[in-house]
Amino acid sequence: MREIQNIQASKGKLIIKPEENNIQKTEGGILLADEKNSVNALLGTVVQSWEGNEHGLVAGDSVYFSRYGYDQINVKGNTYYIVSEASILAKF
Repeated sequence: MREIQNIQASKGKLIIKPEENNIQKTEGGILLADEKNSVNALLGTVVQSWEGNEHGLVAGDSVYFSRYGYDQINVKGNTYYIVSEASILAKF
């Protein structure tokens, strides 16, 4: 996760590395819609947060966040999500 050191999360935003099992796709790369996986929460790991966030999240924390509350960025072949603090559903 060293490749995103030059990217700074804005106030109220977090940068999250999504878990691979959030997205199901075929070997050919086709994304699949799975009725069993229609949960509206995704799992990820906080990579970067802004100081003073209300949840007290720091890099390395595992969180559930809204499936509909993020923007995707790709940095050196890795996918990250920029998530609004309001979209964090739970920390564990």
